[in-house]
Amino acid sequence: PMVTVDVPLSAMESFRERYSRLCRDSHQEPLRIVLEQARERCNDRGAPMRKRLDVSTMCLSVEQCLILAKCLRTDDTFTDLMLTDCVLNDEGCKALCRALKSNASIRDLNLKGNNLRTGGAEAVGSLLKYNSTLIRLSLEWNSVGAVDGGVTSLAEGLAVNKTLEKLDLRSNQISHKGAVELAHALKKNDSLKELGTCLVAIADCQNLMLCRNGFGVMSVTVHDVHEFYANIDLRWNNCGLLGGRALLSALQQNKTLVQLDLTGNDVPNDILQSIAVTMGRNVEQQALESQHYFRTTVLTREIKQLQEDSRMQISDLIGRLDQQRERFEHTNRSSQLKIGQLQETLAETTHEKELLEAKCNMSEAFVSVNEQKVKDLGDLVVRLKGEADDERKEHKAELEKEKQRHMTLQRELSDSVRTSQKQEAEFETKIHDLQVQQKKLEQHINILKSELDMAQETVKQREKEAAEKLQQEEERHLKMTREMERRHRDEETRWRDLQQSCQQSWSERFQQAETARFKSEELIAQLKTEHIDSKRKWDDEATRTHEHLKDTHASLNLIESRSKTVCSSSIMINTLFCIWSLGLVHIHGTVTEHIQMMTLCDESWETIKVYTYKVTTFA
Repeated sequence: PMVTVDVPLSAMESFRERYSRLCRDSHQEPLRIVLEQARERCNDRGAPMRKRLDVSTMCLSVEQCLILAKCLRTDDTFTDLMLTDCVLNDEGCKALCRALKSNASIRDLNLKGNNLRTGGAEAVGSLLKYNSTLIRLSLEWNSVGAVDGGVTSLAEGLAVNKTLEKLDLRSNQISHKGAVELAHALKKNDSLKELGTCLVAIADCQNLMLCRNGFGVMSVTVHDVHEFYANIDLRWNNCGLLGGRALLSALQQNKTLVQLDLTGNDVPNDILQSIAVTMGRNVEQQALESQHYFRTTVLTREIKQLQEDSRMQISDLIGRLDQQRERFEHTNRSSQLKIGQLQETLAETTHEKELLEAKCNMSEAFVSVNEQKVKDLGDLVVRLKGEADDERKEHKAELEKEKQRHMTLQRELSDSVRTSQKQEAEFETKIHDLQVQQKKLEQHINILKSELDMAQETVKQREKEAAEKLQQEEERHLKMTREMERRHRDEETRWRDLQQSCQQSWSERFQQAETARFKSEELIAQLKTEHIDSKRKWDDEATRTHEHLKDTHASLNLIESRSKTVCSSSIMINTLFCIWSLGLVHIHGTVTEHIQMMTLCDESWETIKVYTYKVTTFA
């Protein structure tokens, strides 16, 4: 694929300035083509285009090569370097290769037609050892194989390199020894995809196809592969039989090459056929690996999506549970505050009740004193009994009214604590009034002492009236206390039931969330199991496919051996018939044996019939 590099505007200017300065310092005339190409170019969309430094057909001296090497050592502007037919010598090639060892932007290097020999090949081999960005290298029309050491250095660099994908070695006088060196390098190199310039487009076809073109080249195509693999192009060298065998052995280990072009190398056709079969197996293996990788990627993406969805759902549930827990805690705190307020109110009410009981005790003490006085004035009470009955009726009516009023106050007290406090204040006022009335009665009793008859009856009536009022007040306070205690118990029971119901509902919701989480984990485990099963299934299918290819190869070898046997038998029978027609020897038994052999070799019935007729006729 084409590589696009975004180059800032200042990069080109700095390269031109540096190149011009180095030329001036070395007293060399700068190449106009270099200055013209060191300019910013953009495509139709305004993006920087791929940068190519093309100095082809320019006779570069050693000084000019040194200047270019200094500029390219740290340059990140150009991606392609074209040095075709530049008549480079070993020194110039070494200088450029040393500079490209540290260059990180050059992807394509073309050294076609420079008559490079051992020195240049050693420099290129050293470049391949240390450079980690070069992808394509062309050495067409050189003399790398003229001396065995050149190919050896190149093979050593090729065996170590991990990034080179295309290497063109056409017309380099490579002998069978050089081909063996390259084969050893290919066994170690797993990144090289092309040794040449002819690309093989892996087309859309259903089955593996082997076809031979007019130059004896076997091509291979496989369906359902979405990449472009290249070929080994060693045309017009001197690989020979030994070189072809070495390359065939290398292809048994190298799985990235899909076409080998050995035109003009005197390689036998059977080796070409074996190479084509090996390349077909490599292509099919690449197709299976690509399909398996694609399906594995899809399944991994789906599993990650499901895991992310499950994680989002679980986090959402946890957030909802936290919110509900916070609301529950807030409700619990507010309930506890209300219960505390009610307890404080109950304590205040109990304290007020104790105060009222103390006042009642004081009233009882005062009544006991009055009773003692009543005993002393018993005689007077008898006289005043009639008048007391009339006054008793009036006081009874007043007490009924007072009782109704107290009942109304009791209902108001149950509505709110504030109302009860007001009622207690009113009760205290009433008690104070009763005390005032009691004092008035005492004064009236003192007045009645002077008038015995009237005073005794008045005092007795007033004392009974006070006793009844005190008894009614005690009963009313007892009723109020019991009512408050009953309401407090009801309130505690209601809050306890509410707390239990809330805890039960939250526990049920938490169990539902746990159940949903367990289901999500089971679904994830099931998807993982299905992914492992599908992977195992595709591995089994790949194994069966390889076994089928081995069986097919064995069948082809068997058919080839049988066809050779049939051909030899046919030639022998024709020879025997010719001898027989001349009357030189009697070979009836020999011909019969060959006919039986042809039958065993699955010869057609018509051919056997013809030979049998000839044998019978001559007999």
